[in-house]
Amino acid sequence: MRATFFIVAGRIGTPQFLDEGNVRSLVAAGMEIGCHGMRHRPWRGLDGKALHEELVEAKAILENVAGRPVTRAACPFGSYDRRVLVTLRRSGYHHVYTSDRGMARTNSFVQARNSVGAGDSSDVLARIEGPEATARRALGRRAKALVKRWR
Repeated sequence: MRATFFIVAGRIGTPQFLDEGNVRSLVAAGMEIGCHGMRHRPWRGLDGKALHEELVEAKAILENVAGRPVTRAACPFGSYDRRVLVTLRRSGYHHVYTSDRGMARTNSFVQARNSVGAGDSSDVLARIEGPEATARRALGRRAKALVKRWR
């Protein structure tokens, strides 16, 4: 089994978070390391310096610890806009995961991400985008994601 672990770079080595050895162990086990920013703050609305810290500096720290490129990012709180997406692309990310819900498209730069919690039943995947999902609800999710990308 493989997974991507989205790590907050500024929390590496702090109590109750992964340290550098833990990150290297994940990589050695075949896991991928993704970026969840430097301080886990919403990316939309940050000034240029803060956005650079969240996307570029955090990526550099993670690549140094992991010993390999970091090409995936997950937006804290699902907070992004067109400026964030442009900065992510220019910074060398290949995929960005949002909390927009829905089906992830393999070749898409922006990937939907769905949260599954302890209280969810086994039909959670069907509710996300399965045959029982209504076309109207799926269309609403897509429209919301489109607006977020262009604002």
